[in-house]
Amino acid sequence: MPTSPQIRTGDYLRRHEREAIACHARTGIAHCIVQREGATWPAILPETEVVAGGQTLIDAIVWSTDTAETEGLDPALLA
Repeated sequence: MPTSPQIRTGDYLRRHEREAIACHARTGIAHCIVQREGATWPAILPETEVVAGGQTLIDAIVWSTDTAETEGLDPALLA
Protein backbone atom coordinates (compact mmCIF):
# COMPACT_ATOMS: atom_id res chain seq x y z
CA MET A 1 0.00 0.00 0.00
CA PRO A 2 1.55 3.32 -1.09
CA THR A 3 2.06 5.86 1.68
CA SER A 4 3.13 8.89 -0.33
CA PRO A 5 1.05 12.00 0.53
CA GLN A 6 0.67 12.73 -3.20
CA ILE A 7 -0.76 9.28 -3.84
CA ARG A 8 -3.14 9.52 -0.89
CA THR A 9 -4.23 12.95 -2.09
CA GLY A 10 -4.68 11.64 -5.64
CA ASP A 11 -6.81 8.77 -4.38
CA TYR A 12 -8.84 11.19 -2.31
CA LEU A 13 -9.44 13.42 -5.34
CA ARG A 14 -10.48 10.43 -7.46
CA ARG A 15 -13.03 9.48 -4.80
CA HIS A 16 -14.30 13.07 -4.85
CA GLU A 17 -14.54 12.92 -8.66
CA ARG A 18 -16.67 9.77 -8.45
CA GLU A 19 -18.86 11.36 -5.78
CA ALA A 20 -19.29 14.53 -7.88
CA ILE A 21 -20.26 12.42 -10.90
CA ALA A 22 -22.84 10.59 -8.77
CA CYS A 23 -24.25 13.94 -7.56
CA HIS A 24 -24.43 15.17 -11.17
CA ALA A 25 -26.23 12.00 -12.25
CA ARG A 26 -28.64 12.20 -9.31
CA THR A 27 -29.51 15.91 -9.65
CA GLY A 28 -28.78 16.75 -13.29
CA ILE A 29 -26.67 19.69 -12.06
CA ALA A 30 -22.95 19.88 -12.75
CA HIS A 31 -20.83 19.64 -9.60
CA CYS A 32 -17.38 21.06 -8.96
CA ILE A 33 -14.54 20.12 -6.67
CA VAL A 34 -13.23 23.33 -5.14
CA GLN A 35 -10.21 23.94 -2.95
CA ARG A 36 -11.06 26.90 -0.75
CA GLU A 37 -8.23 28.96 0.67
CA GLY A 38 -7.30 27.65 4.09
CA ALA A 39 -9.33 24.44 3.72
CA THR A 40 -7.51 21.18 4.34
CA TRP A 41 -9.49 19.16 1.78
CA PRO A 42 -11.50 20.11 -1.30
CA ALA A 43 -15.29 20.30 -1.19
CA ILE A 44 -17.91 19.17 -3.70
CA LEU A 45 -20.41 21.89 -4.55
CA PRO A 46 -23.14 22.27 -7.18
CA GLU A 47 -21.93 24.45 -10.04
CA THR A 48 -24.80 26.87 -9.39
CA GLU A 49 -23.53 27.41 -5.84
CA VAL A 50 -19.98 27.96 -7.09
CA VAL A 51 -21.13 30.57 -9.63
CA ALA A 52 -23.26 32.29 -6.98
CA GLY A 53 -20.19 32.36 -4.71
CA GLY A 54 -18.39 34.69 -7.08
CA GLN A 55 -15.02 34.82 -8.78
CA THR A 56 -13.00 33.68 -5.77
CA LEU A 57 -14.94 30.42 -5.57
CA ILE A 58 -14.88 30.01 -9.36
CA ASP A 59 -11.09 30.39 -9.30
CA ALA A 60 -10.93 27.65 -6.63
CA ILE A 61 -12.37 24.99 -8.98
CA VAL A 62 -10.07 21.97 -9.17
CA TRP A 63 -12.35 19.78 -11.33
CA SER A 64 -15.89 19.84 -12.69
CA THR A 65 -18.29 17.24 -14.04
CA ASP A 66 -18.77 19.67 -16.94
CA THR A 67 -15.33 18.62 -18.20
CA ALA A 68 -15.60 14.93 -17.31
CA GLU A 69 -16.34 13.74 -20.85
CA THR A 70 -13.48 15.75 -22.36
CA GLU A 71 -11.06 14.33 -19.80
CA GLY A 72 -11.65 10.77 -20.95
CA LEU A 73 -14.12 9.66 -18.30
CA ASP A 74 -16.75 7.19 -19.36
CA PRO A 75 -19.81 9.26 -20.35
CA ALA A 76 -21.97 6.36 -19.16
CA LEU A 77 -21.07 7.35 -15.60
CA LEU A 78 -23.00 10.57 -16.16
CA ALA A 79 -26.07 8.77 -17.56
